[in-house]
Amino acid sequence: MFTKKNIISIILVSIIAIQIPVFADDLSDTKVSLTDVLGKLIQKYETRIKTLEAENAILKQEIITLKGTRVVVMTGTTVTTPVVSTGTTGAVSIA
Repeated sequence: MFTKKNIISIILVSIIAIQIPVFADDLSDTKVSLTDVLGKLIQKYETRIKTLEAENAILKQEIITLKGTRVVVMTGTTVTTPVVSTGTTGAVSIA
């Protein structure tokens, strides 16, 4: 009726059939874990972008402020003088 080969085949198929739902549960747990980790990384990335945007805005404001002044260094003393444009001729005078 059942040969040794058939019995071994039935046992192996049974073992594999039992393992499939366990493997599916492991995949489900892994998916949840990966989703959580990915969500945390995205939040961290968004926070970093907001920080860099704020820093960029500060630096832009400093550049705008510095474009309106000229720095002269005299033997260790820094003097900042405003630059005044005289119009369309391109000439610049120091006030």
